[in-house]
Amino acid sequence: DLAQAYDYTVADWFLISRELRRALWSEPYFDEGGGGVVMSTYSAPIFREEDARRRFLGVVTADISLEWLKEFVGAVSIYRTGYAFLLSRNGVYLAHPDRSRIMRESIFSIAEATGLPGLRAIGRRMTAGESGHVELPSQVIGRAARLCFAPVGRTGWSVGLVIPEDELFEDLEALGRRVAGIGIGGSVLLALVVTLVA
Repeated sequence: DLAQAYDYTVADWFLISRELRRALWSEPYFDEGGGGVVMSTYSAPIFREEDARRRFLGVVTADISLEWLKEFVGAVSIYRTGYAFLLSRNGVYLAHPDRSRIMRESIFSIAEATGLPGLRAIGRRMTAGESGHVELPSQVIGRAARLCFAPVGRTGWSVGLVIPEDELFEDLEALGRRVAGIGIGGSVLLALVVTLVA
């Protein structure tokens, strides 16, 4: 019988929640037996108050499909070619426009494959739950870009937004050209007025 063969008391979702005595999200996983989707399990320990002591009773879980999250984050576009991605607490890609990375690559494996120690340092900050913005090595997307990142609640995950610098500063450069044009035009007009008056 399958139910007797499966000893849930040694499963991570049970043991970790029981030992830490708090609710937590599991590292996302590919659930082959439950529909072939990426999932995460939320585990919460249950206690009963007895004689001013908390007695452990068990663990309640809920399995959540992450397909909607993968689609939602993957659909985010910033300017023309900017994008969003989502990392697990171990740095594994949970959502990314390049679907071949999802659940197969981590920010650390990409850093290793491309020889970018700066990307590895960014991955460490993201998986440590930090938030911030940094310049990305130009090899990541083939040109200069900025990365803004922040933790996602209590999941231990991190979301990142990649914004190409040329697209980010495009409006500012256009404004600069307009101001320069107005300045040159104004100088020429002023020179003509001074010449006519003189």
